[in-house]
Amino acid sequence: ALAGTGLVMLFFALGPNQLLSGAFVWMFQNVPLLDSIRVFSRFGMFLGLVYAILLALLIADLQKRPSVNLSIPRLPSLRVRQSDKLVAATAVMVVLVSSSSVFIQGPSSFTLPNSYAEPFELISTIDGDYRILTLPYGDVYYDTSLGKYDGYPLTLTNDPGSYSQIVTGKEVAYGDHSEDYWSVWGAMMSEHRYGYRYLPILLGDTASVRYVVAQVHSPAGELSDFRNMTGLSEYAVLAGKSTVMVNEHYDGRAHTANSLTLTTGGRADILTAIAGGVVNLTDTDLVLLGQIDDSAVLNALWATSPHIIVQEGDLLQLLVENGAFNEGQLVHLGEYAEDTLDDSSRYWITSSDTVRDGSSLHDSAYTDGQNVMEAPLTAGGAGSYDVYLRHRTGPGSGNLSVTVDGQGAVAVPTYSPLSREIWTKVDTYGLSSSKITVKLSCDGSGWCSVSDMLVVPSGNVDEKTSEISELLENSSSSVTFVYGPDDLAMGVQDWGLMEGMEGWGLSYNGSEDPSLAVNALIPFDGLWRITLRTMNASTAPSAMIEGVPIDATDLGDGSFAFEVNLIKGLKTIELRTSSAYSVTIGSDGRDTGDDLAEAVVTYERKSPWSYVVNVSTTSPTFLKLSESFSDQWTAHNGSEALLHYQSGSQVNGYYLPSAGNYSITIDYDWQERYQTNQVVFIAATLTATVVLAAALWWKKGRNNARQ
Repeated sequence: ALAGTGLVMLFFALGPNQLLSGAFVWMFQNVPLLDSIRVFSRFGMFLGLVYAILLALLIADLQKRPSVNLSIPRLPSLRVRQSDKLVAATAVMVVLVSSSSVFIQGPSSFTLPNSYAEPFELISTIDGDYRILTLPYGDVYYDTSLGKYDGYPLTLTNDPGSYSQIVTGKEVAYGDHSEDYWSVWGAMMSEHRYGYRYLPILLGDTASVRYVVAQVHSPAGELSDFRNMTGLSEYAVLAGKSTVMVNEHYDGRAHTANSLTLTTGGRADILTAIAGGVVNLTDTDLVLLGQIDDSAVLNALWATSPHIIVQEGDLLQLLVENGAFNEGQLVHLGEYAEDTLDDSSRYWITSSDTVRDGSSLHDSAYTDGQNVMEAPLTAGGAGSYDVYLRHRTGPGSGNLSVTVDGQGAVAVPTYSPLSREIWTKVDTYGLSSSKITVKLSCDGSGWCSVSDMLVVPSGNVDEKTSEISELLENSSSSVTFVYGPDDLAMGVQDWGLMEGMEGWGLSYNGSEDPSLAVNALIPFDGLWRITLRTMNASTAPSAMIEGVPIDATDLGDGSFAFEVNLIKGLKTIELRTSSAYSVTIGSDGRDTGDDLAEAVVTYERKSPWSYVVNVSTTSPTFLKLSESFSDQWTAHNGSEALLHYQSGSQVNGYYLPSAGNYSITIDYDWQERYQTNQVVFIAATLTATVVLAAALWWKKGRNNARQ
């Protein structure tokens, strides 16, 4: 019975690619619970259980057979079985060898059918240290709504793309261990948000993606989206109807950038900045300020960065991400919500939706029911305080109100044509105690989402805004405010959303002359350049600033520039245009580019956890390593540790502070600890085994002596 069970498990472990594949597929689709095992080779675990039981039965049977005593002077006697010794030894060896082949290599469940294997077999012939992105995007398992090919069961089994490494020897780019990162780009692509066409630039820079494979079961719409992206070109369309695209923006796992740009906002804002022409990842390393936790690293990066990007022109968010407020003043509201994935209609729950769509870097509090959440906060003592709330606005939102320390409820605006995160000043309150309670109430007419609350002495934000303005003027060569379609759509009338070549933008549908107003708090006096990217270039736009008309310079590709001297303070910039993707407002930078580094990089990947990188550079430069960011990825130039930071929101960046030749070792420190633990474990296991065997032998000899 056990042998028969073992054969059945082996049959299932071999998957659909075998002589009896038709019977396998029929059983997999019709026998209850059989499809609950999504990876065919996992049936090998049951096979291993059968092997273990059979081996135990074999040994137990041998124990019952006749034996003969062998005596060696001064040592305990040893019993050797008289019959079937050769057969028994042979049987044990066969079982162990076959078990090893099964459990070390696994049954060949994914000897991929031709239509799946073709693109990966083609790529396997191309040398290089690169990664592959497979479509359908982000699929770990088959989507049961898609068709299956070559006899694969219609169930949730592993997507063949995850097995491509067996064929190519190359890593795949998508990983569910970093799902928060990859889900952002999937959301932008599926929603055709502005900037999604520039995804290959980011993939090539941070993930070293050289090839994109649209597998035979990829949705046609998704393949069309990738074909529409900049820098992706068709490499091959194969007989099995899969498509291979090559990414011209690919860069090696270790490469350099001439300069560094700091930016506020979430991951999605990276593509907005790239699409608006504000940053070029070929020359620049981009760092999200909100991901820098160490003040020493933050100060060092400010000192080296010639460019600061402020998303939405929001200087308050710049203050928050730059660490201007302490933990008592700034509170993440997701910490006060229920830590559950469902029941959002009954509670405020902790939600990662804003992280996964790229608008935030930490969880928020979310509800779509009529609910109240209380957050106990601490002020600096009795006095007058300003209370600010960072929250989400967008279509389908409900009514949100805030009550501070029992005082009157204040309604917070929640609607906007496109979803976005904004700061709103709730009110100024006179508080009589340092301990206060804030209640956030959603009326259940739609969803409500809140991220952060700031409680500071009255006027403190204005004071710190003045301080950060001086820092921007004195510490950086240039500052750029970036406004995407979601920012420009806030509060406008007679404007509607329209999908264009670059994704969603704004189009004027009113009867009067079109006009789009942007309010910007200019931090310092100087020459500023305003760049408008339109959805079409049929009519040249114009601008009106403080009553002065300004003509545009046509930059091509639907982009127009206006240059004007602006005085510090809040300015309203009126753009007379019929469409808009983005608006950027940048100061006149003082960086002439004379000191840009010319760097030559070579590297050796000695193991998955160790690199040796050689860099020859003519000036200070920034080294990027395309491995998921961790503090454990440390870099040393000889005995000198290099400044380490999170680059491109996902990978490892290092600062090389001077010109010269560098021989850098980059190691994952915990790997050494892991290997040490392995040695200790093996040594302890062997020692315990020897001690136990010796003890049993000694006890057995002692018992024999007594007899």
